[in-house]
Amino acid sequence: MSDEHRGVADPRTTPQPGDQRRGARVRIDLPFLALTTVTITCAFSFVRLLNGTSFLWPLVAVSLTAHVASLLGRRWRWPAGVAAPAAALASLVVMVAMRYRAHSLLGVLPTVSVLSHMRGDLRASADAFRNVVTPTAPLPGFVLGLGALLVLIAIAADALAFRLSARAEALVPATGLFLFGAVLGGPRLRLTATGLFAAAALLFVLVDRVNRGRDTDRWLVGNPRTESRNRLQAGVLIVAATSFVGIAAATAAPRHDQSPWTRWRGDGQGDTRVTVSPLVDLRDRLVRESNTLLFTVQADRPAYWRITALDDYHDYVWSSNNSFSKADGKLDHPGQATRSTELGQHFDLINLAQVWAPAAYQATHISGTSKLLYDPGSATLIVRRGLSSSDGLQYSITSQVPSLTPADLTAGGQPMGSSDFRHYTALPADLPPTVRATAERVVGDAGATTEYAKARALQDWFRNNFTYSLQPGLSEVGGSPITAFLQVRRGWCEQFAGTYAVMARALGLPARVAVGFTPGQATAGAVESFAVYGRQAHAWPEVWFPGQGWVAFEPTPGRGAPGNESYTGVPFQQDVATSGSPATLPNFSPGAQPSPTTTAPSAAAPSRPTTTVARATTARRSSSAASRIAGVLAWIGIVIVAAVLVVVAALAGVRWWLRQRRRRRARSDAAQVAVAWSEACDALALVAPPPQRTETRLEYAARVGDRQAPAGSVATLARLATDAVWDDAPASPDRMRAEELANDIDRAIRDELGPWRHATSSLRPRTLRELAGRD
Repeated sequence: MSDEHRGVADPRTTPQPGDQRRGARVRIDLPFLALTTVTITCAFSFVRLLNGTSFLWPLVAVSLTAHVASLLGRRWRWPAGVAAPAAALASLVVMVAMRYRAHSLLGVLPTVSVLSHMRGDLRASADAFRNVVTPTAPLPGFVLGLGALLVLIAIAADALAFRLSARAEALVPATGLFLFGAVLGGPRLRLTATGLFAAAALLFVLVDRVNRGRDTDRWLVGNPRTESRNRLQAGVLIVAATSFVGIAAATAAPRHDQSPWTRWRGDGQGDTRVTVSPLVDLRDRLVRESNTLLFTVQADRPAYWRITALDDYHDYVWSSNNSFSKADGKLDHPGQATRSTELGQHFDLINLAQVWAPAAYQATHISGTSKLLYDPGSATLIVRRGLSSSDGLQYSITSQVPSLTPADLTAGGQPMGSSDFRHYTALPADLPPTVRATAERVVGDAGATTEYAKARALQDWFRNNFTYSLQPGLSEVGGSPITAFLQVRRGWCEQFAGTYAVMARALGLPARVAVGFTPGQATAGAVESFAVYGRQAHAWPEVWFPGQGWVAFEPTPGRGAPGNESYTGVPFQQDVATSGSPATLPNFSPGAQPSPTTTAPSAAAPSRPTTTVARATTARRSSSAASRIAGVLAWIGIVIVAAVLVVVAALAGVRWWLRQRRRRRARSDAAQVAVAWSEACDALALVAPPPQRTETRLEYAARVGDRQAPAGSVATLARLATDAVWDDAPASPDRMRAEELANDIDRAIRDELGPWRHATSSLRPRTLRELAGRD
């Protein structure tokens, strides 16, 4: 007889004493709130990865949205296949409203523009992920990626905890992400973040245990000892699952002598160090070392020998953050001009006295040395850690040198990504207004409308209205260095290149400053060999064009790059004098040299428009970064999948062990009949409520029916089990019949559920507790 027919109220649906007094408190879903707290504390732990706390609000918002949407999906009885995408979409709307409002529809709805900006931000963060050092800047792509992970974790945890009743496994996704941040994170708030996450996880376990304890009809325990044992087993499962993830992450994490997953902590190949930019001693090269032989080049034609590019501009300082990997054989590069010619070079570095190594742009292959590292984004070669300079190195380079025409630079092509564009056009907020106004006036007077026309107009304006001089007298004018240079209209290449790049950015042209050397002097009797002296040290601007990449221009009077005459209109020019006393620079006093952790100018403020310090730390544009981050994500996926498999295997092992223990204890025929009844109840509990403690075997058989088993099989087995209780020595045929009936019932349940549902249902911790309670 069912509960309804017997007049027995179901305590799960009938108001209990005190419910009216508690009112709304009864309706609070404490396990849901505790699980949400776990996800939020996981989001808080990212303070060890990213600077500041502003990034926390969108992460907390999307986490809450995902959890609340999942809760509503369960309350409204949506299937998981509908509720999960709905929760993800709701979280996307919240992220758009908080981070991409300007590009959205009505401030919240995603558009094609929003998706394009998201894709650009993710690409930029993928480029930087392998090489930044924690804690790092909260790039939009980092926030977006972490938010997506938190949404997935919230949806998965809710489904595990409240749809599949796998409360222990619900902690595994958040634990895996927390350990990922712990492995890569810095020391900031380490104990606080760890303590909060551990407290939230334990709170969820405690609340879940208390909540389950209220539903006593779900527990089949005869005494407190059995109840304690079941709870202990569930706790061991939780600890085992969490510990496995931690052990797996610690085991997979590289040791001090291995290559890291990422470059966040640096190593000997991906240098994390501060190095003095070549611009720091550029004036020394031009003045004091003008007649010093720096290196020789064997090449069949001249070119600018480039050593690096500087792309960050702050406080009148050009700097760069680059990532380096081993330069061996083929060199990665982000792309090359549609029209280029191959140039082979062999360098012999004699007295360069720097960590840099020159090469014609764009280098594609290197041989002859294993002591150099390479950054493809800036096309920079640098010596390995432990070497103070590149002097004494000999190596061969193959480059694809651009050979462009004005038509090539106006043909158009694939535009620069939005994140890169913002970076290469970024200018400080305190840039003097006269700089932008001057740039706009120059291109306006020239009638320049295309990007190429604007870049050419700026170049020609500098060459026609300024004078090359190592004694500009900027300190006598006052004001900012860049406005002083525009007023005096005298300076050397460093000032021409830096000011040109600033003005180009003010016009919306992506620009940076390249540093290197003009071709040098052809040696007598061997025109294919060039000797490069200090006086050939040089800086020039580069402008990015769609379809062509970075293109060099020459605003410095008296200088001109070979091979670029068709689009610059400037013939090949350089300083090739070899005699005479070097010029002096009055009132020049070098500034403080940079310490290992600070960026410092090389000269007093009035004469430092382009002084830099370059760090070999952060890759902004690395063509192989996507594959690196894919490898890291693959490791995370492997760890999570392995953890799930171990938990599943552990649950299956516990179920097998409980059944085997029960069978071993059944030494008589009567006990074996009781085991058959218990195994039939194990199967029936997967599709029907388990037997109540006040319910007889025959009453339970009448309530559940035969569930597709042969007619009367459950009732027959119930009678046999009841008889076995009163007859301690039943006939062997009764034992064999009971086992056959139990097998028939089990097969019927398997057919009803199907393999997948049967496996997931039988491995639920609740099912295992009920199985243990029937021991």
